[in-house]
Amino acid sequence: MLKIAIIYICDGDYDVFWKEFYESFEKLFLPGTDKHFFLFSDRADLPYAEHNPKVEYHPVLYRGWPAASEMRFHTFLSVQDELKAYDYIFYMNANMKCNRVITEEEMLPEDRPGIHLIAARHPIIDNMKHPCFYPYERNRRSKAYIPYNMGRYYIMGSFIGGRAADFLKMSKILKNITDMDLAEHITCFSYDESRLNRYIIGRDDVLAVSPAYCNGGFNKKYEDAIVMRNKADYFDVDRLKKVKQHSLAFLVVRKIKRTAQSCVFYLIDSVRYGNGNVPNRELFE
Repeated sequence: MLKIAIIYICDGDYDVFWKEFYESFEKLFLPGTDKHFFLFSDRADLPYAEHNPKVEYHPVLYRGWPAASEMRFHTFLSVQDELKAYDYIFYMNANMKCNRVITEEEMLPEDRPGIHLIAARHPIIDNMKHPCFYPYERNRRSKAYIPYNMGRYYIMGSFIGGRAADFLKMSKILKNITDMDLAEHITCFSYDESRLNRYIIGRDDVLAVSPAYCNGGFNKKYEDAIVMRNKADYFDVDRLKKVKQHSLAFLVVRKIKRTAQSCVFYLIDSVRYGNGNVPNRELFE
């Protein structure tokens, strides 16, 4: 029987999601495998966390936003020696809930030679017509920079998994990339998600599954196989993330500027990187 490690991080207000996450994934996610949950939280009294051989609790200090996202790969690697004993490793965001049986055949690349990682395409961004408009990291100083003429799809940081050795290799590379950026006081647009998207650029060993596995009514073309619950129904997300409110006029003007910028830089990067010379390639190998 395959051994599956599931990493779950729920510090701060995110602990409200743990109970339903555990119950749904334990019952419905890869039911023919032996699953073990690595639970990271600043709360010690969570349901199913004590006297449960399927759950290994790891206390963490509450770091707030966006530190928890920035340091995600550091968290994964804090238990890397234990994770090596598993066949597959998965990470899902705290607010995910399994909505139906997810079989081994549809999710695990056992019969797909050359596939090492599994990621889910973003349910909203999947509707965008051209990758130059994707919210990739566009700061050229960042190691996670993606030229405007590159990319096939945009994956969501909420769902990533793969063969244990490949998942850990990815985590080590992205931890190092994160450290390099932070040393230069560079914060990626979407933190760990930006770096995940940079990691898969040019790779053919990633199975990019449909947005059904991180949906929740966001994309009507796909079912809600795994639901991404609305955090705003549980706590004040704007307060947590210190989101600044803008007027509709400001948002419209910003959208027009970003669209024009994307078109201009697409032409520039098509010349600069037209030969497929991905920047910082050596850091991701």
